Amino acid sequence: MQYSNSENKIENSAFYSGVTTREGRKNGTTYYITTIEVSEGVTLKHGLANNAQTGETGRSFAQRNSNTVTLNAGIFHPTQMTLSGVNIVNRRILSDRRTDKARYILAFNDNNLFKVFRPQTTATTILNEGYTNAVTGFIPLIENGAKLPQTVYDDYEHNQNPQPAQIFGQKTTGDIVILTVDGRTNFDRGFTSHESAEIMLQEKVAFAFTLDGGGSAQTIVRGAMVNRSIDNNGMTERKVPDFFYIQKPVNGVSAQDLHSLGSDVGRISKRLQEVESMVQRIDEYNRGFIQLRGVEGYKTQGIEVWEGNNRKVKLNLREEFLSLYDYQNDRTVFRVQPDGTISSLKGTLGTFHSQSKALTDANAISENGRYWIRQTGAMNVPAGQTAWMIDHYQLNNDALQIATPFVQSSIGLRKRRKTGGTWTSWINA
Repeated sequence: MQYSNSENKIENSAFYSGVTTREGRKNGTTYYITTIEVSEGVTLKHGLANNAQTGETGRSFAQRNSNTVTLNAGIFHPTQMTLSGVNIVNRRILSDRRTDKARYILAFNDNNLFKVFRPQTTATTILNEGYTNAVTGFIPLIENGAKLPQTVYDDYEHNQNPQPAQIFGQKTTGDIVILTVDGRTNFDRGFTSHESAEIMLQEKVAFAFTLDGGGSAQTIVRGAMVNRSIDNNGMTERKVPDFFYIQKPVNGVSAQDLHSLGSDVGRISKRLQEVESMVQRIDEYNRGFIQLRGVEGYKTQGIEVWEGNNRKVKLNLREEFLSLYDYQNDRTVFRVQPDGTISSLKGTLGTFHSQSKALTDANAISENGRYWIRQTGAMNVPAGQTAWMIDHYQLNNDALQIATPFVQSSIGLRKRRKTGGTWTSWINA
């Protein structure tokens, strides 16, 4: 794109030109591409919410700073509002934590030069390489115009689950491309990491990186949020601790008026989203059953309980598990899996049934419980009886077994233990 007298355009406009947003739909999901041309000398910035304890919505941050573009940035603890991993703002180290999961770091300098650092990299190392800002996100998707190996994708535990997403990318020209993905609704299932990468490859980016997504994903252009909120059925915009943004200084009354107009448009846009959400969340009942419907491939149904704007608990109803998550205390209260495994705050339940479970090999037992083993054809049981009742006690890799003979005789209780993966011989108890 050619610019004539671009300096005059910049001086007499309220927002940077060369910022475009378009909408697309694929795999039952709406997505948005925001492109920022760098021919105007645009510089990406990294800023913080106005409240470190509660965070700030992207739209509020954008209006407060008169930004042209604003998007959420790093991952964070949802209840404590603390940034995760390494975070640097304008050469100032805000956090330098080692994460317990594979979380990569996106860094950039004042010339819009970006670099992805591997997990466990220190903030000092990043500063020493000349980068002035950094956030911890999830994984890089693309480098040198090609998708990264599957081993990198596997570092992100949800890479195969369709999710709302926020993907940051850059072309070889220096232009910035932002992919924002809707999801977790009846109308939008979200993208997997590979699906997001395919969209970004179509945009011909040289690299792409996964920022915080889910309900945190927010892209605001000229005061209006382009994607849909999902918290509180789309009625609440999530507060987050930090943002990426581009900003043009406000010069003159006309520019201030245009920024105010952008804020007004943003408020109208939010009202329209609220009305749309109210229509979309009409529940469907059929003979007393609540039907939680979603597009094909959507597998994250559940029921959330809110108190005002505070999310309390969520009942996850998925094919792979049923669970109750406590947001206030950041913990899973219980979890039930299809194989019968039941976990609670007190631990994982063992195998206790209305009748003892019959087995043929005492070495095959790995869960607390009572088991029935007959001597005929049985393995690794005490000799001298036709049947034994085995009480099994498991602690990590160690175990204790006590065998009670079924037939009354002089043979008493037997016991053995396992340490280091090896069982001892049976002895008198």
